[in-house]
Amino acid sequence: MPRGPSWKAVRLDEVEPRPWRDTELSWLPLREELGTRIVGMAGFSADRVGQELIEGHDEEHDGRGHEEVYVVLRGRVMFVLDGDKIDAPAGSFVLVEPGVHRQAVAAEPGSAVLALGGPPTFDPSASEWIERARPFIR
Repeated sequence: MPRGPSWKAVRLDEVEPRPWRDTELSWLPLREELGTRIVGMAGFSADRVGQELIEGHDEEHDGRGHEEVYVVLRGRVMFVLDGDKIDAPAGSFVLVEPGVHRQAVAAEPGSAVLALGGPPTFDPSASEWIERARPFIR
């Protein structure tokens, strides 16, 4: 992908996969590849149905207390969130609070997930509030 002096574009399939903590997970270090520090970010991909994409954990006890959003980029993923099963096809966004135990496996070969995480401290820009109010301004 091209790169400019102040920007960089990356294709998921061009990020070199790495093993994740002695598991079968295929970790794609997107944050590192892009060179950004705005949010915790990583991709995970699976070649076969049933392959783990998100290892079983909760962020309250096993992590850093982050909220996490998982974006299903391609394929279909079965999430288990505190015992509840969620079937998430490509284009799905799944928000998980820190104390929720989460795990996900591929429901289709070639599935990929983008994991985003961080402390819930983001301050929305004024434009977000303006756009919400715009229909009521008249």
